[in-house]
Amino acid sequence: GYLSGGHFAKIYLNNGSTFTESSSWQFNLTRVNYGSHNLGDIDNDGDLDLVMSGCSDGGGSINSACNDGGYRTYIYLNNGSTFTESSSWQDNLTKSWKGSHSLGDIDNDGDLDLVMSGSSQIGKIAKIYINNGTSFIENQTWQENLSTAHESAIGLADIDRDGKLDLALCGDHGTSYEVTRIYINNGTSLIENSTWQAGLVAVDWCSLVLGDFDNDNDMDFSLIGHNTLDNHRIYRNNRSGFELIDLEVVNGGSLAGIYSGSLTFGDYDNDGYLDLTTNGLEGYTTTYRYNPAGNNFTSYSEDVEDLVNLERGSTAVWSDIDNDTDLDLMLTGYLQPIDNQAKIYLNNRSLSKPNYQPQPPNSSFAITYQGGLLTLSWGNGSDNETPTAGIYYNLRIGVSGNKNYIISGAYGGSSNPTAGYFGNMMQRKSITLSNIRLQNGTTYFWSVQTIDTGLMKSAWSEEQNFTLGGDIYAPVITINFPADANYTSFSNITFNVNVSDNVNVTNVSLYGSWGNWHRNQTNSSGINGTEYIFQVNLSAYSEGTYIWAIHACDTSGNCIFSGNRTMIRDLNAPVISLESPENSTTWTANNTIVFRFNMTDLAVVNCSFILNSTINYTFSSPAVNTTLNYTLPLENGYYNWSVNCTDNLMRQNSSGARNLTLNYQTPADSSSGGGGGGGSGAYFITHNAGNIDNKANGINRELKKEDRIKFNVSQEAHVLLAKLITAGSASFELNSTPLIFTLLVGETKKLNLTSYLAYDLAVTLNKIADNRANVTLRSITELISRPEEKTEENIISTEDSKSLQSEKQEEIVAQGKSSNSKYYLIIFSILAGLAATILLVKRAKNRKDLTQNTEASSSYR
Repeated sequence: GYLSGGHFAKIYLNNGSTFTESSSWQFNLTRVNYGSHNLGDIDNDGDLDLVMSGCSDGGGSINSACNDGGYRTYIYLNNGSTFTESSSWQDNLTKSWKGSHSLGDIDNDGDLDLVMSGSSQIGKIAKIYINNGTSFIENQTWQENLSTAHESAIGLADIDRDGKLDLALCGDHGTSYEVTRIYINNGTSLIENSTWQAGLVAVDWCSLVLGDFDNDNDMDFSLIGHNTLDNHRIYRNNRSGFELIDLEVVNGGSLAGIYSGSLTFGDYDNDGYLDLTTNGLEGYTTTYRYNPAGNNFTSYSEDVEDLVNLERGSTAVWSDIDNDTDLDLMLTGYLQPIDNQAKIYLNNRSLSKPNYQPQPPNSSFAITYQGGLLTLSWGNGSDNETPTAGIYYNLRIGVSGNKNYIISGAYGGSSNPTAGYFGNMMQRKSITLSNIRLQNGTTYFWSVQTIDTGLMKSAWSEEQNFTLGGDIYAPVITINFPADANYTSFSNITFNVNVSDNVNVTNVSLYGSWGNWHRNQTNSSGINGTEYIFQVNLSAYSEGTYIWAIHACDTSGNCIFSGNRTMIRDLNAPVISLESPENSTTWTANNTIVFRFNMTDLAVVNCSFILNSTINYTFSSPAVNTTLNYTLPLENGYYNWSVNCTDNLMRQNSSGARNLTLNYQTPADSSSGGGGGGGSGAYFITHNAGNIDNKANGINRELKKEDRIKFNVSQEAHVLLAKLITAGSASFELNSTPLIFTLLVGETKKLNLTSYLAYDLAVTLNKIADNRANVTLRSITELISRPEEKTEENIISTEDSKSLQSEKQEEIVAQGKSSNSKYYLIIFSILAGLAATILLVKRAKNRKDLTQNTEASSSYR
């Protein structure tokens, strides 16, 4: 999270009466903000490990960017006394922030895999990492259909009730392009499903939650987020799609529309049905009680204790903190203008209506093992409050000495979204596992827990066991070629694999998606430990992406698929179409030209923009079949331009050339002369950037000497003038201060325009080319850690400074390096903060049975 003092990451332990910060558990954690975290047993040793991502450098406000090198994704293993960073588990993970991640067994092999979304240095991402027992490995086949997104949320649940975890995802996919997607798990990949996602509102700055609120044995769905409106939707799972049952007030529903917040399911009133608590912008914290008679949620207004109305980056979690059989509530987030908040509300519902511990299943335990597939099933658990159809389950499978070796029974929660409290099986009462770590002659033990809507878990069921005899190992398939995601222009394709086993192989088959997914060829030679070669002629099929896999069986009936691979048949070089400006255009509107072009191909390695026979800019891995823009400031003159593209098979193609004439006459600037006369006549360009406060990446302009940028920060107007440009540096004048400063290429200067206590503008000199300085201006909010001596770089005037500081502070500034200066500034900052807090706090909305227990300053931004 983020506090006024900077980024933080903390662990608090529940000692039975309070939460105590633990320096030993949090000692190794890297401090991040705009983060997400998950607790889960990723190494199957019976304790909860930690996945955490966020920004460790920059990103201190909603509009600030994460600095290069600040993107972070960590895996911390639990050793029983602390969390220890694990390079082997995290080395393959993409570093990201402003995203979400979720742990779940996607491939049904018994261990937890990882799904991630967010923003990284390569752009927006959506990734799936498969757990191989010692590390997370990115899997292109599982993730290839996912929409990349940041300001996002993801959730895993068995949506279609087929025994496999499906994926819900929402977030920002591009400019004004919000998405909400449902991906169904087919056993080898996640496939976008238009039926399941039909009617879902597309949002970013979103959160979501999955749970069976109507207790009919399927997972329902609720969603908050922003598009042109603040949204909140609740959907019922009708087993073929999600059916809308309520929406935000502005669209005729009864829900408070919010975003940049959180949702959490839990049975607050111990009636056996899930209730829903939400918080977020525009500053609402609301609890909705489920009404089974009407199959709807109603705002819960019986509580005499108001809940704090939290805003951006807020989180809500239901948990029985004081172990009194009812759910208590934890809230964190930002409260304007007070700052960050962390609050705990204790629930007294158990005084009148306790929640009794559920009972585990006690019958119908069954196991089958055939063809390398282990299937376990069990009967119903029971609960006094929750109907049987609404119960959740948690499974563990292990060996003597480690009851969590195959599937861990340790489960934990997550932030963004709040999830993970319904156990690893959720509502599944059977599971089929493949590619699991079973050994011949070893005895395995398994048992099941019941979890009710109050998130209370039962004791473990009576332990079951099984011992496998005979040959239990499927053949081992090694694919020699083609490589995964291979590009080819050939019609005749050769597939070469090696298959080996400890017994004889009966058959090896090639499956492919040309025509449709089918078994294309089978080799039944039965030879063990040798190469199998298949040849396919694709001349009758068009170019495109084809999926293929190898299937092999042995004489014991153990069979295995290799996992899907892709092959891209690309028959044509890129086709480039220039869109604008039109050929032979004379441009007079301004001196900045936007060049637009489109190229058609399956994939392109790069495209070069060529100006006057010289490469001016190269696009790396550009998007295909869409319009690309390139903005370039130019001097008056005559120009030829074209585009050259290279595809993945290194075939090149060029567009035709176009020409344009730039003849822009700069309007006379009011500052260059007075009273109706003259001026210097010097040629310069004024770029009007407008308000840059809400531009996350700032604004970027190229300036020659005497060019200037007009911009606003915090509703104040400023002008930045390029005074001198050399080969490696540039000098600038901020006319509104005044201030003159020099930057080297790659250097950033932070300025405090409107406040003595915080920097609010960052100026970066990116590069210098053709006597032009490429400059980025970015609005920031970053506290100044200590007073500095007054120099030409301090842009607060002496007169303004005196009005802001006491006589004592002026003395501190004069002392410069005095060790006491830190403490006087801290006192000054605290007084300023106290003044800001003496404001009316919005009255919250909910609840009768909650009494506020703890109130502390914290953050989740």
